[in-house]
Amino acid sequence: MKGEIRHQETIWMIVSILVVSSLACNASFLQNVRADMVNKTALVGTNLTYQHPGSPDGDEKASKHLFIHNYPMPNDGMISGVMYLNDTDEIPETITLLLLHPVSGGWQIVHKVSLPEDDLPPATSGLVTLELDPPLPVEKGDLFAHWQPEGEPTGPIPFNPDGSSHEGLSVGKFGFNVGNVEPGQTILNAGFTGQRDYFLNVIFKPYP
Repeated sequence: MKGEIRHQETIWMIVSILVVSSLACNASFLQNVRADMVNKTALVGTNLTYQHPGSPDGDEKASKHLFIHNYPMPNDGMISGVMYLNDTDEIPETITLLLLHPVSGGWQIVHKVSLPEDDLPPATSGLVTLELDPPLPVEKGDLFAHWQPEGEPTGPIPFNPDGSSHEGLSVGKFGFNVGNVEPGQTILNAGFTGQRDYFLNVIFKPYP
């Protein structure tokens, strides 16, 4: 009987050692996964999983508007692309992407990219991913914005309007001509209003 008990104790000891060893390996594995995720791409912007915007057609009157999205870059890195939710109309529309660096009293424009028209081919749902070639360097704390050119009265990005936003981190201001949105110029942090969610993200990858 004592021999059986010792035998069972030995078995349980071996099992316990294996369990502890397995847990240690799993913990190490999870740490490696978390460390690896640091070097992976990430979406910066409104949470696109909502996918039920209050204004699914995008802006109805946005010509010469600038919308700043207060989602700072988490680290120094590169913007390799853009992702946005399709609006529910089939009108080809375009916006210009701006990357902004915070300075005293506002933001300096560091990059400007005109995005291709949406709805080519027509689409009224789903996400669009655009690759930027070459990728654009950014610094920790930089923001992104989009500008609606003059002559483009309506916008292609669905959004939640003021009062019904989930995050409310996008603000806008009217009166920006093409000459006001060139790289190197400073946008003053004054007169911007609103608490919107624009279903637009930039694709961020940190430096190794």
